[in-house]
Amino acid sequence: MNIKGAPLFLLICMSASTASANSSMLTGAWKCSSILPVSWLESVSIYSPDGSIQAFANSITQADHRALEYDFFLEGTWKLEGKVLTTNVEIVEAVAKNADAKNDIDKIKSLESISSKEEIILLNSTQLKTKSESGKVSDCTRVVSAHALKNKS
Repeated sequence: MNIKGAPLFLLICMSASTASANSSMLTGAWKCSSILPVSWLESVSIYSPDGSIQAFANSITQADHRALEYDFFLEGTWKLEGKVLTTNVEIVEAVAKNADAKNDIDKIKSLESISSKEEIILLNSTQLKTKSESGKVSDCTRVVSAHALKNKS
């Protein structure tokens, strides 16, 4: 995976019956972990009822015999139409966590908006499973629902 692919992978990872999936079921915070042949990613994505999304993640990617580690902060929008989750990231902030990553940080900072479409395979009160256009499947666990957050505030 090249260095520009790491934020896109992060976005794809930002994860009842699919037919009953609706926006209110998706709102809340989701934790995802992914391991690929060249990458490891831990993320938390917060889907707000107003259609905004925030995501925080740590990524380690092997590139050219180097391990590149970053912390990411992403902001954007999301919408759910049927079984298709569309996410548009408008802000990407990255913090290099090691020397090799610091050398490549300009590649990350030059990224502008990132968009993705995923098919929701499973969405219920505790699990979110999505499949990207490239076929990658992401499994996520609900950290907290929007309803629970509202009741705690």
